[in-house]
Amino acid sequence: MLLLLLPSSQAAVQLMNYLCDYAATPSILPKLDFIEGIPDDCVTMVAVPTLLLNEEQVRGLVESLEVRYLGNHDRISILVC
Repeated sequence: MLLLLLPSSQAAVQLMNYLCDYAATPSILPKLDFIEGIPDDCVTMVAVPTLLLNEEQVRGLVESLEVRYLGNHDRISILVC
């Protein structure tokens, strides 16, 4: 019984995946128009949790923060705590 448990559970998972894929048809997702910039009611904040262990890691985090800042040309404010 134990020898058949793993193969039968894998077969059941594959069967359910196939049935769900067959039953759910893909649909077009709605899009937002941000050609003129991001309006104030659609802004988000991204938090990057980190542990500051040594100076090398802090320098790497500051560099990645600079890359994120340079990659976003919209008006943003970056808060570093």
